[in-house]
Amino acid sequence: MLKHLVPLLFTSLMLVPSISHSTPPDRAKTLPIKCSTLQQELFYKLKEEHIPVSIFLVNGLKLQGRILNYDCNVIQLQATNDQIVFVHAISYIVATSNPVP
Repeated sequence: MLKHLVPLLFTSLMLVPSISHSTPPDRAKTLPIKCSTLQQELFYKLKEEHIPVSIFLVNGLKLQGRILNYDCNVIQLQATNDQIVFVHAISYIVATSNPVP
């Protein structure tokens, strides 16, 4: 019985791609990132009008500042120091009228 399994195992191992022969990272295909249009419009308005915001994270932490830049995954927030906030960690955003340093 072992005699029949050896060729089967050998051919199945040949079909598994080797990690050392994989596509280099610069040539690897990346999946397109889908962004919410509503989210992008809100971030754009808050950024362009320099509106101070309070960002509440899912863990309850409150961050305050102004949006310097953003993309589908992160927001760059300016307060006393610049911070990068992952969008998936945000619970909600509130535009505030209080000046932020």
